[in-house]
Amino acid sequence: MNLLSWSKKKFWSSFNITFSDEQQAYLILLDDKIYKSAKGNILKIPSAFLAKKVDNEWKKITKEVIRSKLIFTNVLEQINDIDDESTAEFLRVLLEYAETDLLCYRVSSPKKLKTLQERKWDPILSIYDREFSIKMSSSDSLNYVSQDKESLDKFLGILKAYESPRLFLIYKMTQLLGSALLAVLVEKNLVNEKKAWMLSRIEEDWQKKIWGKDEESIEAEKNKRKDFKLLNLCLRHLVEY
Repeated sequence: MNLLSWSKKKFWSSFNITFSDEQQAYLILLDDKIYKSAKGNILKIPSAFLAKKVDNEWKKITKEVIRSKLIFTNVLEQINDIDDESTAEFLRVLLEYAETDLLCYRVSSPKKLKTLQERKWDPILSIYDREFSIKMSSSDSLNYVSQDKESLDKFLGILKAYESPRLFLIYKMTQLLGSALLAVLVEKNLVNEKKAWMLSRIEEDWQKKIWGKDEESIEAEKNKRKDFKLLNLCLRHLVEY
């Protein structure tokens, strides 16, 4: 999840997290100095829940700061560093995902896998039709499926309605799921986290049953699942800035 991997010696004596009326957020204080990101932005923690998560990470530091272990801190820093250019990039990438979304491309064979994909994915596309009047086409061909422009415009409208912190988390979840359609439904509580992950892994799970699993892929999948749960947790406890 693009975690920074540097490490360095602990350089502060006192650590504290306090709520700032001025910033309307929780802030990290190192030796009474406000902590800032590498880009010079104050790290604003939007909720007491996330402040507690960050507090737990930093209190585990003894002699050395291992940045990759500050997982919540890293996510929140990325949120605080969002600018107009990165927001535009999130929108562009998410729309590209929707245009060629995982849920819209099924296998032509084996027939059992194709049937499974249809049975699991078609109801998700039906949610978009029912809730948002968005009609997404699907195919079992490798050829590009041209989606309805009006439907894509409506999906883009949904994305544009999000504040940048929430949009960022949807963007990161989409990269893990391979589906912008699923990520948005998770945010809207129309599909739960566990089901979304299962739906995104139908073909992978099928292949594992045939060819078996290897330790490297198991560990990689475990880490991705952990990242996805963390992003969803942040989403549930995110207060708009």
